[in-house]
Amino acid sequence: MSLKDFFSPDAITLSLRGASKDEVLAELVGLLRMDERSAGTLLRIIQRRENLGSTGIGRGIAIPHCRSLVVNHLRLAFGRRNESIEFQAIDGKPVSNFFLIVALRSRSPTSISRYWERSRSLPTSPTSPRDSAPSSRLTTSSACWRRRACKRSQLGRQK
Repeated sequence: MSLKDFFSPDAITLSLRGASKDEVLAELVGLLRMDERSAGTLLRIIQRRENLGSTGIGRGIAIPHCRSLVVNHLRLAFGRRNESIEFQAIDGKPVSNFFLIVALRSRSPTSISRYWERSRSLPTSPTSPRDSAPSSRLTTSSACWRRRACKRSQLGRQK
C-alpha cells in the first residue's frame, strides 16, 4: 500500500487562502468533506494539538495530525499556499506546504508514527543533498516535539 492510496483527489488543493494558522487548519479540515459538527470537532482537536507544540517540521512543511472518533479510517489532506505563513516551525521559517493526518482513535497500539514511516516513500528532491535523509529529519522533528511537550508540562507544574 502506498501513501497515495490514503488521499482522495478532492482532499488536495494547491491554493490555500488562509492567512493564519487557524484559517489554514480550517481549510484543511474542510478538504475532508465532513458534516459541519464533525468538522468543528476535528478542528478543535487539531488546534488543541497545535497548542502542545507546532507541527511545523521545517523547510516549509507542516504536518498537523491527530486521532479522532469523527473518522472511521485514516484521512489525509494536502494544501499548499503560494505565500508562506508563520507556523512556529522548528526551523523558525514560514510554512507553505501542509499535510493533514487524521487517524481513527482506537484501542489499537497503532500510532501516527507508523504513518510517518510510510512518508519515507515520499520522493525527495534530487537537487538538494540535504533531501537525501527524510527519515532522520522526521525522527529529529518527532524528538523535538516530545521535548517541547515535556518542557511545557514541566513549566505548567512549576506555576
